[in-house]
Amino acid sequence: MAGQKRRSSRLVVGALASAACAPIWMAGGAVDKPAQAAGSSCGENEPLLVGRGSSYSTSIYGARAAIERNVPQLCSSAGGSPSLSTAWAMVNSRNDYWAQAGYIKVGEESPNFPDREGMLIVSQWMRANRGLVTRFAPDPGGERMYSAYQSRGDGHIHMKADNIQIDETEYNPTGVWDPAWSAQYAGETRHYASDVPGTASDKTTFSYLQRFDGNGGIHFVGSFPLDVNEAPWRYNKTLFPAAVGGYGMNIWTDPL
Repeated sequence: MAGQKRRSSRLVVGALASAACAPIWMAGGAVDKPAQAAGSSCGENEPLLVGRGSSYSTSIYGARAAIERNVPQLCSSAGGSPSLSTAWAMVNSRNDYWAQAGYIKVGEESPNFPDREGMLIVSQWMRANRGLVTRFAPDPGGERMYSAYQSRGDGHIHMKADNIQIDETEYNPTGVWDPAWSAQYAGETRHYASDVPGTASDKTTFSYLQRFDGNGGIHFVGSFPLDVNEAPWRYNKTLFPAAVGGYGMNIWTDPL
């Protein structure tokens, strides 16, 4: 399955998403490092992704990664962009339920999240009836460890930034989700002319690409056969052997 193009789960926006503020902390000292200017016009609104994922396995109960904070440039930014760009770690079932955590930049004219703007922490998960819940928290301010994993205690999937919870599912996915899950890591935008976080000279690094087991143990993901790739040619990714074990991943955007 290596190199196979697959429609992976992704952060979905629209009428089904329920947005609520979860002010878990206020970040200080954040320094924006904008990417190069994106396109002046946005075009069609559609999910565009670039990243990698593990194989589906019944031994995967969650995913986590430390994701560097880089500020992506959005299309039509001079006039108030309707777009968004995000980076996340997620756990995805074979029957396409998911839970994810990461960060997002929302354009000031975004119709998808009209009550949000700027850099934010974000989580999203799918209800048993396939409705969606999206939660936000303040700008992460720097690198955070984002995780989505099933708790042995209550059976819910908990989404966290470092050790602080953003949200949790309202149900135990057993019997709803297919038991084979994948750990996935990606950048995503909603318009071709927006950038995923990172540039050729300042790539966005995902470190500690790891999975959770059924006992709460954490392990490095050993291989990434899933190509999470529905993106323009200018969105790039590369895996590299990490000094601390396992793999890291870089994503970045080439200029238009």
